[in-house]
Amino acid sequence: MKRKVALRGLVFYGRHGNYRHERGLGQPFLVDVEISYDFRDVAQSDAVEQAVDYRYVYRTARSIFEGPSLRLLETLVERTAQALLEQFPQAERVRVHVRKPHAPVGGPADGVEAEVEIGRDD
Repeated sequence: MKRKVALRGLVFYGRHGNYRHERGLGQPFLVDVEISYDFRDVAQSDAVEQAVDYRYVYRTARSIFEGPSLRLLETLVERTAQALLEQFPQAERVRVHVRKPHAPVGGPADGVEAEVEIGRDD
């Protein structure tokens, strides 16, 4: 049986992108994070200190998305997923999805997205 916790619709304001104006002005990034782990024992004990604490997931993602400028969405999702795997030893897999609604693509668009899912065995 698959078990996971998810944080959806996180909004961070970052200065990421390939263009100077993106890194200067900044823009919102919409982020979803899923962490898969076997939480049967945690569910039985009801002990938050054994669980994946959502506050720390949020803080980790925020530190990357609101941190130093990066050029690629791919870099953002990869670094976030790696950081979460390192922070939570009980995590088996991490999926990070980001949407950049104001990406300069040359015409009307709802935005661009990038996603990565990694596990301990990857």
